[in-house]
Amino acid sequence: MLNKISFSTIFSSLTLLITLTSVISLQKQHYQQLKSDLSTDNYIQEEKKLKVMLDVQKQMPSFGFKNLVADWTFLNFIQYYGDETAREETGYSLTTEYFETIAEQDPRFIQAYFVLSTANSLFAGKPDRTVALMQEVIDSISPDIAPKSYLVKQDANYLWNYKGVDEILFMGDLKAARHSYEMAEKWSKYREDETGNYMAEVASRTAHFLATTKRDVKHASIGAWLSILSNASDDKTRDYALDRLKALGVIFNITDEGTVEVILPEKDT
Repeated sequence: MLNKISFSTIFSSLTLLITLTSVISLQKQHYQQLKSDLSTDNYIQEEKKLKVMLDVQKQMPSFGFKNLVADWTFLNFIQYYGDETAREETGYSLTTEYFETIAEQDPRFIQAYFVLSTANSLFAGKPDRTVALMQEVIDSISPDIAPKSYLVKQDANYLWNYKGVDEILFMGDLKAARHSYEMAEKWSKYREDETGNYMAEVASRTAHFLATTKRDVKHASIGAWLSILSNASDDKTRDYALDRLKALGVIFNITDEGTVEVILPEKDT
């Protein structure tokens, strides 16, 4: 029995390795061909090839290595997302498929969802799908998945925060957003430390604001964009959030001490 189990494990590992190597090899050939002749037509063709590869990957067995497949898919997404020249021609339509694949393979890959959430809502323009996928991920994990992460923004409770931001900004559903922040408050407490208590307090204040605000939706949007700005991991997202905040009437001043002063517009009456 031990020999059978050992052989099965080795066979599965080798099969996965060969499959991944073959797909990676094909992908490298595609990128090399693209670099040799850059044009709009090539970018479009490359998008179609990536779509086929993602479809194949969704059907490809993981042989128990789902986290490895998710890691590999996320690295491919970062390459896709960061190719600004290509994305200017084709847009970000495949972002959702990367998101779906990673969520299916490894819902515990928390860090990936913060990037995918922003990209899918802001640049792919599918916030409704973002909210649905974030809920699927949340339903597949527990609040104690990383209760005392040294990097606070890796905590699972931040998934609720990001979901709440999408519900405010793009769905206009303040009731759903309030629930998300109430859940963020509950999940924050699993840290059982001062940081967790502070995170819970912030989420609680946001939930209370959403429960009491009526006409002042603009300030709810400002708060959501400020959250995106403070958590942005790339210049593209940061610049987009800054533009949206300025359009909402927020003013950014540099003080004599070199700090940034944020001046909010007056509340609607």
